[in-house]
Amino acid sequence: MSGEGESNTQTNTQPLTGTSSNSINSSKRTDVAWKHCTPVRENDTNEIICNYCRKVMKGGIIREKQHLIGKAGNVTACLLAPEAVKVEIRAVMDGKKQKLKDTRKGPMDLYTQPQSTAAKNRKDKVVKRA
Repeated sequence: MSGEGESNTQTNTQPLTGTSSNSINSSKRTDVAWKHCTPVRENDTNEIICNYCRKVMKGGIIREKQHLIGKAGNVTACLLAPEAVKVEIRAVMDGKKQKLKDTRKGPMDLYTQPQSTAAKNRKDKVVKRA
């Protein structure tokens, strides 16, 4: 009898998906958060159901990720999501933010980037002619 109670507490932290979860992980949906939520309608990724608490949200996968990690502000936190899921999604979100920050260029970056050797040679030739 005690073995049954233990299995029930373990299933509470597992996603509440059925056999349709394989169709969710299509090639169009590559974000890791899609393992933890389901779109309400098959071709509409704006309205999503959390697989843990079954909360229906509008706003797409970004709001679902905020819901899963418990980010304050736009959504309520999911109280049933396992800590491992929160850590995984938070790491992915932080990695994307850092990657965007690294690739973003300001207006002065155009002038401070090193020139190629071909550009230097052209500049030298123009200077020599003058």
